[in-house]
Amino acid sequence: MFEINLKLNHLRMMIKNTSVVVLICTTLLMNTHNAMEGKSSYKTYLNRSGLFNKTLFDFTDTNNKEVFTGWTEYSHTAQGSKATLVPLHGQNYQSAIFFYLLNSRSNGSSFAGVKRINYISVLPKYDGAKIDLHRQGLNSTFKLIFYEKCEGTQNCISYESNFQTSGLRQQIEIPFSKFTQYCRGRQISNTLPSNLNKVYQIGIQAYTGRNGTKQHSGVGYIEIFTISIYKEARKSV
Repeated sequence: MFEINLKLNHLRMMIKNTSVVVLICTTLLMNTHNAMEGKSSYKTYLNRSGLFNKTLFDFTDTNNKEVFTGWTEYSHTAQGSKATLVPLHGQNYQSAIFFYLLNSRSNGSSFAGVKRINYISVLPKYDGAKIDLHRQGLNSTFKLIFYEKCEGTQNCISYESNFQTSGLRQQIEIPFSKFTQYCRGRQISNTLPSNLNKVYQIGIQAYTGRNGTKQHSGVGYIEIFTISIYKEARKSV
């Protein structure tokens, strides 16, 4: 188990320096992580509908270093929340670590996340997103977010869905039918938009709800192996 006994005020000081965050995260993981050798078992494949499932990010590919570049933080930094995405390297092993610190406001709400420009024009052909991950820490609910192209993330139209994690390694499927449309933090639609092909950025977010409902302040991480989009196999009639 990933256990951190440092006090939150001490973490606030340390989190200001990204290199320190990376060092802490990597050291703790290397000491506690019983990782599988080799790459993720997830492979792109052709299903019965004739459409390939598409891997957007394969963090296990040791020959691909670009997959870790371009991730930028989008957090409630005014309250001291922070997040970063860094590589984890082992012998014949590689993955990504989404590391976060949540520092809630008086009403309990806060968020910490990362995002990356990744123009995706084929989403309408697929049925949902799949994340191969292993979560550590108290928080179990996170968000996967797709953003339209816009000036400044705060003004972006976003498509968001919560997903639950068990604390074990798992492949989580998030149907696009469960995504809702937001603008400036307010829900504007609960139906799948027809213009989903305008997606320009992808993001992952840890958060606490108002009054701290079901979520916890503090630190945690998700080890991510792949992020993909999938097409459900159609049953033959």
